Amino acid sequence: MAHRRPSRKKYAETIGEIAIEWNLLERKVNVLGFHYLGGDVEVASRILQSMGSQTREEFVGYLVRKFERDKQIAGFMSHLLRATSTLRENRNTILHASPINLRASPFSTVTHYHGELVKPHKHGHTMRFNVPIETLEDMMQSLRSFVAYADAIAVCLIAPDDDGFEGGPSMRAAMKKTLDSSPAKPPLPRKID
Repeated sequence: MAHRRPSRKKYAETIGEIAIEWNLLERKVNVLGFHYLGGDVEVASRILQSMGSQTREEFVGYLVRKFERDKQIAGFMSHLLRATSTLRENRNTILHASPINLRASPFSTVTHYHGELVKPHKHGHTMRFNVPIETLEDMMQSLRSFVAYADAIAVCLIAPDDDGFEGGPSMRAAMKKTLDSSPAKPPLPRKID
């Protein structure tokens, strides 16, 4: 049985989902940055929104190193920021590239995604990427997992660290235990070559 190529519509929907999930992840990283900046949310927002995505990630990493006293939470944040960096690079590659050979021939109206992208390089040449639809779907899933992970970190940061219910662990201790286990802690994504 021949391998069936995904439609242009499937490719476009997957790219759209990646864009949506990236925007959600970026917002979650901002919220975590707000926590470490403290003070006025409007001022924190102004500071973070004035930065590009990479600079913002680096700045939030700096804030974590400077202010986070809990080594376990600092580790969760480091894991999130490493993933965010790779996902940002992948997102930039995918969203600034064009699919190759969407049409079967110049005269065909049938369009399929063939798993190859081409992107202009800043030095004038073009770069080709082999990105099958499964890679795009994995990226979408990774983004979704890290959005949930960032949400869990945010809960952990604001959870009380007092006596737990009936002598059990505090809410923060329980959240940290959850964040440190699979599947709550998603694996780091691979960079698209």
